[in-house]
Amino acid sequence: LLNAEGAPPGCELWPEPLERGHVTLPDTSAVTADDSSCLLFTSGTTARSKAVEHTHRSQLHAGAAMGAALELTSDDTYQGAFPLYTSSAFNLACMSAWVYGAAVVLEEDGLSNEMRLRLIESECTTVYHGVPAILHFLIEAYARGYYDMSRVRRVGYGGAAMSREIIELYRCHWPNADQVQVWGMTETGPAGTVLPARMLDTHAGAIGVAQLGCRVRLVADYTPGDVLREVAPGEVGEIAFSGPSAARGYFRNPEATAQTFVDGWVLSGDLARQDADGVLHYVDRKKDIINRGGLKVASAAVEDVLYRYEAVQEAAVIGVPHSHLGEDIAACVVPRAGMEIDVAQLEEHCRQMLADYEVPRRWYVLEALPRNPMGKVQKNVLREHVLAR
Repeated sequence: LLNAEGAPPGCELWPEPLERGHVTLPDTSAVTADDSSCLLFTSGTTARSKAVEHTHRSQLHAGAAMGAALELTSDDTYQGAFPLYTSSAFNLACMSAWVYGAAVVLEEDGLSNEMRLRLIESECTTVYHGVPAILHFLIEAYARGYYDMSRVRRVGYGGAAMSREIIELYRCHWPNADQVQVWGMTETGPAGTVLPARMLDTHAGAIGVAQLGCRVRLVADYTPGDVLREVAPGEVGEIAFSGPSAARGYFRNPEATAQTFVDGWVLSGDLARQDADGVLHYVDRKKDIINRGGLKVASAAVEDVLYRYEAVQEAAVIGVPHSHLGEDIAACVVPRAGMEIDVAQLEEHCRQMLADYEVPRRWYVLEALPRNPMGKVQKNVLREHVLAR
């Protein structure tokens, strides 16, 4: 909806309220728990964003599940590094704080990491939550200055798997704060899974087990019209979610809804495997798996190795067309301030830790990676940029 003339085809103009005359508000008693309550857009990291339609019921359940995962109480002040229009800000931060009686601090757009740290100080934040990329930059900023983080009792992260290196940095610099990994997406609430702090020592880097009131299973590739089939134990499968926090579907998009919302389950597009303890380990987005001559490469696994190279500040791995192999592996890296990346040395570093077919063959040293407001890398934009070079 736009408040401007010349809207693109298919869009509607937002009506001018002063031109509509007197408007009678509807009788609120007619509203039910299953009525639509909001539209929240997906992150758009692999494709164009879609509007996810949530109900009053799904929002409340999302708040209940996420608040339980973070173990919020009425004594907490929760601060989240999320744009206000996302499910993380609305259903996770605000609804969780409301359900469990916690205070909530929302960060305004454009905050630097130093300003985030000062806000944690001034608001006496006890639970801080963000995506791994934001937390990566935040702990580096903390190490360069002095900030009182003594009141922070918990750090939460989600949106991607957290690297072990950053986990250890937080343990070192914020020893009073335990850590909780969550997984979810706009379509699921964003409720989903949780790795509680008590499981960090044994399963660091995993995304955990189902949250309160949620169910998750790993399923094989789904073809519309078929039935969902679980993969064998230990095999990689797509995370399917079921629970009362799930959205109704995509707004005015029945085709996409039918592909994602299947038989009471939400097909996430995220791949994972389950270990012997029943804990899920994130593998990659289905769309980010690179098929190099029939050999499947998880971009997330290659990125994890790249981040272990001292001179690398940021890294993203994408598949690019190859005339014989179908796809090849391209690594996009950003150097740390004041450091240079020797590509030959970085490639050798990868060869020591990866199979030969997993080692990137194309390298791009960039000034920055394209990110959305959540801090997630926009691989669709990055791929277009690389192919245009």
